[in-house]
Amino acid sequence: MGRGLDLLVERMLLVSDADGRLRIADEARALHQRAAETQQAGRRQVHTGIPDEEYLITLKVLQRMMRNAGGEVSPD
Repeated sequence: MGRGLDLLVERMLLVSDADGRLRIADEARALHQRAAETQQAGRRQVHTGIPDEEYLITLKVLQRMMRNAGGEVSPD
């Protein structure tokens, strides 16, 4: 985790406050917001015309197929 934090500090996405504590920089907050908006837009596009119930059923079937093929799937 240390190297990950170092990278965020190097990129100025984490900054130290007056007490030496790391804080999320405004640029990091904006980056997170843009990423969230992009993810939500993608989800809306993929879900167009698909009810949540059908989406969930599809995911469960795909997980079962992966297990049947010997793959690892996170718990339901």
